[in-house]
Amino acid sequence: LAAHSGNSNIAYFDKIYKLKINNEIKLKYYNNEYKYIIIDIREENKNGYISIKKYNQNTLTLTTCSKNKNKQLIITALKKD
Repeated sequence: LAAHSGNSNIAYFDKIYKLKINNEIKLKYYNNEYKYIIIDIREENKNGYISIKKYNQNTLTLTTCSKNKNKQLIITALKKD
């Protein structure tokens, strides 16, 4: 999921920068709730592209601008069974 962060009307993420490794993410989609555990948090230079690591499990990747405006924040989480 790629979205703006903050508290404006175009922001989807709020305080995403507070997430840490092993935090749980709950995603609700069409009356189903999916749970994920964060396994990786990193930043890349903002250039219009991001690297998404491949895993042999279901993953969720969240990305938004970092607090450092020249960087992109990338958070990867594994789906819990």
